Amino acid sequence: MIIKPNSVESLETGGSVIGPLPEVKFTRGITQLDHGSVLLLATDGIVERRDSKGEFFGENGMIDIIRANQGASAQQMLDRLFSAAF
Repeated sequence: MIIKPNSVESLETGGSVIGPLPEVKFTRGITQLDHGSVLLLATDGIVERRDSKGEFFGENGMIDIIRANQGASAQQMLDRLFSAAF
């Protein structure tokens, strides 16, 4: 997903490239990263993380952390994302 200052763009065109089979075909998608945008790639391991109440961290949890830390370095964002989720 691309987290922009005022919107979120989900990257759904193409499909997963993890473990592709020779006969699998993909569709190419195009998007633009503007200044201030953050490209966030994640697995289900972080979105399915549960808090002490049993609630999922979810995509909204990731988006909230990234938005709260826009302007920080990639490493700082990652550290804060992991701190919030784990």
